[in-house]
Amino acid sequence: MLVHFVVISVFDRDNHRAAKLGPKDPNQAHQSVAATLRLAGVTPSKELDPMWHLVSGNKLVGYVKVFREERYARNWFRDLKERRDSRNFWAFWRDGYPLALIEGANAKDANQFVNYQALCRVRAFSAQSAAQNGWDRWISGNLTAIEVDLDDSRDPRTVGKEGRETTTQSSSREATSPFSVDYSEWQVAHGASDIGGPRPNDELSRTYELSGLAPPDQTATFRIVCKLQSQGLNGGLEAEVGGLKLHRQLCFYLRPFRLPHDAEFVMGLSTVNQLTGGEFDVLASPVDHETSVFAKFGGRNDVKTCFEVIASGDDMIFTIADKSETLVKLRLPNDAKFKRLVDESCDRLAQTEVMYEIVRSQPRR
Repeated sequence: MLVHFVVISVFDRDNHRAAKLGPKDPNQAHQSVAATLRLAGVTPSKELDPMWHLVSGNKLVGYVKVFREERYARNWFRDLKERRDSRNFWAFWRDGYPLALIEGANAKDANQFVNYQALCRVRAFSAQSAAQNGWDRWISGNLTAIEVDLDDSRDPRTVGKEGRETTTQSSSREATSPFSVDYSEWQVAHGASDIGGPRPNDELSRTYELSGLAPPDQTATFRIVCKLQSQGLNGGLEAEVGGLKLHRQLCFYLRPFRLPHDAEFVMGLSTVNQLTGGEFDVLASPVDHETSVFAKFGGRNDVKTCFEVIASGDDMIFTIADKSETLVKLRLPNDAKFKRLVDESCDRLAQTEVMYEIVRSQPRR
């Protein structure tokens, strides 16, 4: 399944609801450049990512542009937000046509500017269906589930606290969000242990249930499993400076994420403000036909960094990407309970190790 990134742009917010997805732009600019390159004996690059006109009757009132890579979509969206100061010539239009297609035109000739836009990610099987899906969800007010960014000029009455578009409904209907995240409390399981058996350990887990996602998989389950296993005491009971030696493991389960075999990905985990976290090389493995687990990290300090993100208490961004595109991007609620439970587990494991050391130090009868 492909993931496309869509920039939706309307010249006038009055055309937001009235516009319809029109024909595909013939990309005359690329054709002109390609012809010039061929005359010079140079093979032109492949055609750029496609654009579809937005029309109201016979009038062009905006466009939907589809990108196969997030970075290009973000660059385009950022440039258009600058409007009259934009470095992107496609931000300037005249009489419903981009100046880039008008020979000899310059920015001073523009009489239309993109002033109402959104950047979103859409799962689809083709650029055409991505354009249609993105536009349909945007005009229906249901973009929340797949949105990446929104233009600051949107009507503040329709934007929630976190910059997400909400649907304005009559008082006779209950206003509900098309996208929701439910999550469990952190569960703590104490591993069985005895003096002659495995080291004491605790397992912490939390499950997120996401609904209202983009088709075809409109629900997803994300589960975090953290295992804390004692490795004994530093220096034993007689050490002046002691402490617990701790081994930490992390597993992230995602359903649906279908894999026929083990595969390498880049996993991102960071706080929303991006002050903590980063990207990590991981090996994903199939658990069953629908579920995969991300548990094998390539970096020495990757698990430690992920623990810091979860323990921060701030909301998190979880992503999965391959070499060409971002496949998964989830915003996950968070709280301070994880850090408290980890501290409690460490205390319990340390006390258990102390008790074991005392028992071991007793003379045998």
